[in-house]
Amino acid sequence: YFNITDSKKQTVEVTYGGSIKDKSSAKPQGKIEIPAKVQYNQKVYTVTAIGQKAFSNATELTSIVLPGGITEINDFAFEKCTKLNSVVMPGTQVKFGQGTFFLCSEIENVTFGSDWTQIDLGVFRWANKIKEISIPAKVTKIYNINSLKGLTKVTVDNNNNQYSSIDGIVYTKDAKVLLACPLAYEGAVKVADNATTIKAGAMFGCANVTS
Repeated sequence: YFNITDSKKQTVEVTYGGSIKDKSSAKPQGKIEIPAKVQYNQKVYTVTAIGQKAFSNATELTSIVLPGGITEINDFAFEKCTKLNSVVMPGTQVKFGQGTFFLCSEIENVTFGSDWTQIDLGVFRWANKIKEISIPAKVTKIYNINSLKGLTKVTVDNNNNQYSSIDGIVYTKDAKVLLACPLAYEGAVKVADNATTIKAGAMFGCANVTS
């Protein structure tokens, strides 16, 4: 289901069918790939957003793939999608609303597009099964790495000018500053040889680091 958000620009957002309060209404199931374009009354519309509560309580939804035209995922769009395992983001930056993935505890795999410049991992703070995150080349800001309690490894694209990754730990590009150790990192940490600084809080809460 779609709402027409701008009839002149011919844009739509994904929404739910019927009433959001009707628990008996049919919910999307399995793997869903959102189309980039949809046709209605002989007009072609571009899908630019996921509306509020669009997939709320879709407890049989397992995977979502979002097209390149998506720029917003609004409040509680995927709340309580309790079997959602995989999320493939659009190629370009997306604005998240409040509680976008609220109580989505089964998410394991998240893929960000190559043109993302900022990533706030706090949006997945309920997903303790995420063990690895890959940071694309154009990202200049990473927020809330320590919100992912199950994270063991972060990899960074070699072409990224801001960050680097050594043994799954995030450093500045020149590896002189250790920025963040994933919360679920286990065992001994060997700090990079040319590192001069460990950022405040970089290893806070890393209970499984032994030495």
